[in-house]
Amino acid sequence: MTIDDGRASRNSPSRGAGLSEDPARRPPPGPQRLRPSPARLLPRPRPVTRWPGIIGVAAALGLAFAATGSRTPWPPEPTVAPPEDTGVVVLRSWKEAARRVEEDRRERVGNRAIVPVPPELLHYDDRRRFLAVQVAATKQRDYAVPGDDADLAALVRSGELVEMSPVGEAYVLYGVGAHATGEQFSYYDRETGLDIPLYSDYLAFEEGDRALDHTVGRLQEKVARLRTARARLPRKAATRRRVLYAEVRRLERETDRLMRRQERVATLYEDYDERRRLAGRLRLLHQTADDLDRRDYDLDEAEGRRAFRGRLLSLIRPEARDVLLRIAASYQEVFDRPLPVTSLVRSRRYQERLRRTNRNATAVDPPPHATGLAFDVYTGRMTATEQAHLLSAVAGLEQAGRLEALFERNRNHIHVFVFADGAPPAETLIAESLETLRPSAPARRAAPQARKGPPPAMPAAAPARPALPAR
Repeated sequence: MTIDDGRASRNSPSRGAGLSEDPARRPPPGPQRLRPSPARLLPRPRPVTRWPGIIGVAAALGLAFAATGSRTPWPPEPTVAPPEDTGVVVLRSWKEAARRVEEDRRERVGNRAIVPVPPELLHYDDRRRFLAVQVAATKQRDYAVPGDDADLAALVRSGELVEMSPVGEAYVLYGVGAHATGEQFSYYDRETGLDIPLYSDYLAFEEGDRALDHTVGRLQEKVARLRTARARLPRKAATRRRVLYAEVRRLERETDRLMRRQERVATLYEDYDERRRLAGRLRLLHQTADDLDRRDYDLDEAEGRRAFRGRLLSLIRPEARDVLLRIAASYQEVFDRPLPVTSLVRSRRYQERLRRTNRNATAVDPPPHATGLAFDVYTGRMTATEQAHLLSAVAGLEQAGRLEALFERNRNHIHVFVFADGAPPAETLIAESLETLRPSAPARRAAPQARKGPPPAMPAAAPARPALPAR
């Protein structure tokens, strides 16, 4: 007989078998092992490896990594705008040459570099002599000096000016024609200093005259509104009144210029012979544009006129081209870089406009660049060694009597004027040209009148670049 006193031993088989327990005293259940279903007891099929898919995914990931991580960056675009009318091959060559010009030398360049300047490339004691020599050389040959685009086109058709490609073996036209515009073609009237629009016939002139009437009328209305606004301002608003007065004066000058231009245009186009002459200049421009082989120019659109003008500014006389190529070959042979040329021929009208932004652009008549015998070389990216070599080469040619040059250090340029005859003009012509030039300020750094000694020898191989002071 078993006595149950209400206590069950830990090992009692009856514990939990039909006896109730206090839920509060029940221990928390442990992890339960689920009974597998019959389906899970079956063997799993072996996965099939799809190697082509894996290879494709890996290749795609590799390409993505290469595109984002280790991709070679595109070469930077040159800071100077490329020529507008070049083909793909020429444009690619031009960009590569411009990048070589702009490549970082990791030392001082331009006017920050310390460069000894040969005396041949400095100003004379009388600063006017530099321009007088070029004016005398122009008068000695009696060159036809172009006044506008039509004159440049005529010199092209006569063969007096030849075209330089945007990029050559040893040079690159670096910003030549950058200031060309797409405005209407005009005739530069030296008598009045006005631009006379070129029309194909009298009907086109009348249409242009009405458009000019409309422009003048709008300017006059604007002047009247500004005058009224200024009159309404109180006296204490002195600054605002001065601003409005300056704007009124500017618009009045512009209106007066347009009215004088309109009167001069009407005088010329109402004359039968003058009208035919001006229409012929416009036909000459169209014929020249059609004869150029690089592209078709739509001269009725501003974009076509701008591109055509830029191409006209890449002209030069053969004598000057030969000297330019010689200097470029010397520079390229030593430094393996193209010579950057920034300016060739200019018309009188283009020179006048350039003076508004370039204080080194001369006002002398005729301008040296208008002869087609002058060109400018850019030194702003060159090291002291590069500049010294280039200055030495130009100085040697000047001592030989081939050219007249000046180092415009403030603008990082070398101006070169080539003597077509291979010799400087006579001193009598230089003296006469000096009389026509107004007195100038004394030279800050005068070069001797009598130049002595041979020019520095041109290095035949790339010289070792000296260490420059740290920046």
